[in-house]
Amino acid sequence: MRAACRREGHACGFTLLEVLVALTILALALGALIKTGGDHAALIDGLGERTQGYLVAENQLQRFRLEGLWPEAGVRKDSLEHAGRRWLWQASFETTPDPDLVRVTLEVKSREDGPVAARLTGFLARPGG
Repeated sequence: MRAACRREGHACGFTLLEVLVALTILALALGALIKTGGDHAALIDGLGERTQGYLVAENQLQRFRLEGLWPEAGVRKDSLEHAGRRWLWQASFETTPDPDLVRVTLEVKSREDGPVAARLTGFLARPGG
């Protein structure tokens, strides 16, 4: 069609409708691309928080082991600094059928009202047992 307009001496170009359709398609594609980028950034941030939370939980479990104390059944809470952030942890100590083992469940949050970033379960052996 464009070759025909050149041969006949008519001005060639896109119609207003063709331009509007192209711009609409471009706007939809760019919108989808921006949303995907935002979703990806949020996912990466969440993964980073869960990874750091897991490291805090694992470190706290190792601290309990190094203390060499025999904890009573119950809950213990505290906070600590890790990777430039304040983390809140809660440890639940439960007896087990083996009298020389205590089950420890650690939950870690990055803020008081936030979701649990990591949950870790481990066991402590009675010192000298």
